Amino acid sequence: MTLFNSFIYTCSRLLGPKLVPFRQSATRSTLQKPINIMESTNNAVLSNEQFTIFVEGNIGSGKTSFLNQFLGNDSNVYAEPMDLWRNLRGHNVLELMYENPGRWSFTFQSLVQKTMLDLHLQSSKNSIKLMERSIYSARYCFVEHLHKQGLMSAPEYAVLDEWFKWITTKCKINGNLLVYLRTEPEVVHERIIARGRKEESELTVSYLQCLHDLHEDWLMTGNAFSCPVPVVVLDANKPLSDVVEQFKQLQPDLVNRMRLNRNLNSTCSPSKAIEMDSVTNRNILKNIH
Repeated sequence: MTLFNSFIYTCSRLLGPKLVPFRQSATRSTLQKPINIMESTNNAVLSNEQFTIFVEGNIGSGKTSFLNQFLGNDSNVYAEPMDLWRNLRGHNVLELMYENPGRWSFTFQSLVQKTMLDLHLQSSKNSIKLMERSIYSARYCFVEHLHKQGLMSAPEYAVLDEWFKWITTKCKINGNLLVYLRTEPEVVHERIIARGRKEESELTVSYLQCLHDLHEDWLMTGNAFSCPVPVVVLDANKPLSDVVEQFKQLQPDLVNRMRLNRNLNSTCSPSKAIEMDSVTNRNILKNIH
């Protein structure tokens, strides 16, 4: 059993009954129908609950590469619907937003909010669900940045915020864990240049620094907004193989914490985030309020 298969199976056990996992390939444009690839050893019944993991981080932090590590390991991976953002009935809304954010930021973030809600509500008999970003980072990082920079008017900001509050109150978009791929702005800028997406060609280090600071305020210090699920922080400045190794070393603390949260029936914001100390390579706990 592989690293991620083992972790996913352990997580599913924390939900209650043993689960029959499924596999699904991750594409940005389509969500394929999952197929059953592994049976429970005890022929246990399926649970209606899913274990949902949000993978968050700055642009270019390696979210897609990280999520690809779960492919073929009995999980559903839902990538950001980038193809739809680039071609909504023939319109590249992502490119329009980058070219003229003052005009198109509200339009684009409305589309993001709608499409992220679609992904949150995607449901099947599969036991594990992984999402590239979430409706929370859209609101707490990207919408917040646009408003603070004067690229989204106060009325537009208020409309998106009201929709966000309604969605998070009325819709079932629960998660169980958030993995934060923490990366320095200079590093992600180099990666963005290397991958060469035309929509991202004008992104600056200062813009990426602003997004980095908003992720930090949300997930590391908790000064701006609370996080609805436990947070795992990985040093994603390193190569992918090192990031995977960090995740492997964090598994015991992570599983114990999730078990504790479940036993306490806690539904409030977590008080701790599990982080890998990049200097001493030890597990440390960082307070989040």
